[in-house]
Amino acid sequence: MTVSGGGPVGLTFALLLESLLGPRVAITIYDARWADDGSRVVWKSDDHGNIRRQQVVTIQSRHFLKLPQEIQDQLFQPGQFSEMWPTGPDSIDGLGPRNVRIAHIEDSLLEKANEKAAHIRLVPRRFDPASPSGVPPVQHVLAICEGSRSDQEGSLKYFERYFGTADRSIFSLDGQPVRDVVLGLKVKSDLSDAAAVLLTVTQNRFLLNSVHGDGFLNMRLTDAEADELASANLDGTAYPGCIQTKSCVFQRTSEPGVFKCAKHGTVFSPPTQLRSSLWARTLEGLKLFGVKEENLQSITAFRLSMVQRPRFSAELCAATPTGPATFGFLLGDTANAVHFWPGRGLNGGLASAIALARCLKNRWRGLPFRDSDFLRHEAAMAMLQYRHKCRAWRFMVHADDHGVYRAIKDLIGDTAVDAVEPEAVRQADMERLLRRMGQFRERLAQRIEGLPSDEWLRTHLSGLQSRTLRELVESGAWDSYGGGGEEVEVDWLLGEPCQSHPP
Repeated sequence: MTVSGGGPVGLTFALLLESLLGPRVAITIYDARWADDGSRVVWKSDDHGNIRRQQVVTIQSRHFLKLPQEIQDQLFQPGQFSEMWPTGPDSIDGLGPRNVRIAHIEDSLLEKANEKAAHIRLVPRRFDPASPSGVPPVQHVLAICEGSRSDQEGSLKYFERYFGTADRSIFSLDGQPVRDVVLGLKVKSDLSDAAAVLLTVTQNRFLLNSVHGDGFLNMRLTDAEADELASANLDGTAYPGCIQTKSCVFQRTSEPGVFKCAKHGTVFSPPTQLRSSLWARTLEGLKLFGVKEENLQSITAFRLSMVQRPRFSAELCAATPTGPATFGFLLGDTANAVHFWPGRGLNGGLASAIALARCLKNRWRGLPFRDSDFLRHEAAMAMLQYRHKCRAWRFMVHADDHGVYRAIKDLIGDTAVDAVEPEAVRQADMERLLRRMGQFRERLAQRIEGLPSDEWLRTHLSGLQSRTLRELVESGAWDSYGGGGEEVEVDWLLGEPCQSHPP
């Protein structure tokens, strides 16, 4: 079998299947972000044009407990994770969610895959779907794990006729797909985890996710602020091929307020413009989450939208006299890219990898696969899509008092006013925000220790501008009720397989 894409989902899938089938499986994984290093394969560095992802992700115990113990031990080494968020419906066996850096996950999984050379071959180049017959010869399975852009420039685009066209209309308002642009700020926060959680869940403008305070502060942008995303050459001339269209990363330099793109050598424009509304709002976000300006290390941007996929499994190549039928599968963000605000992106990817690995283990009998073999896997993928995207949609839009949905970014944008708000309005916003925080604190008190008091919150919020308070109020709190409830359990359809290998 072949895996196209060696990120966290592709590597997890390969390692899990190898642990289930042992010598009965031969896996080849392709990824152009790798390089040969003697007898091992490693991640390319910044010097080779591969800007490693430094975001922090939250993994739920429902999913990480289904991984082999050796993988869990590799991922959750002391000091490499934290338990910032409270337990919830996705927390099982008394274990809560864990925060881990994506780069650490990638390093750990690739290191483990290098140890499985007998059954896993690592190829440091991009998978080419245009090879003869569309896939390498004599392949039973092609797992496409290339990420959310695969439908634009990767294997999913090449095989789209088999999986069908994605539908954007479901996640649209007034006929237009809703898209969020999020500014990602790599920071070091001085706040406690408890204070950061309370400040995060009571508004939808900013989201801090970290490991011991070191992580990403994400800022949801209005359309006007997104238009300010720009980079410039060192001589000040505009350079439109950078952050305006790509997820470039700007690193802090020794010069105050100058952040430089590691790929293009350009600088991030907003800090250099005295009247930049975007940069003024960004500084307010740093203040809200206890980040000193010098502890802002890098800046990037994410463009987030969702589609509804019609199917996740397909026969890509019919059986021939010399080879079996090849079935293709969409996993991870290739299958179900979701808005990351509620923190289920990687969890959905891990669940998809677990489901397919178990399905292949249960159905492999040394004979060619057939459509019916993947009935339960396809059902599990449909459940994951419904559950995670319904929840994520509630973190992109809010209903007004008449039940009409509006994009959260537009609610924030409506607060932009030039006039200074009178003190009475500022105090009213402060009280609304404190009342909301008090309600969430009461709900979280049994699951999080050390939540801040009203006195601390009032003092902390008093340093913010009136417009910032209004943005926090109008963005709304997390929809914990609408987004809560039952979670998808892979065991419903694909229970834990027995450890004995099939004949």
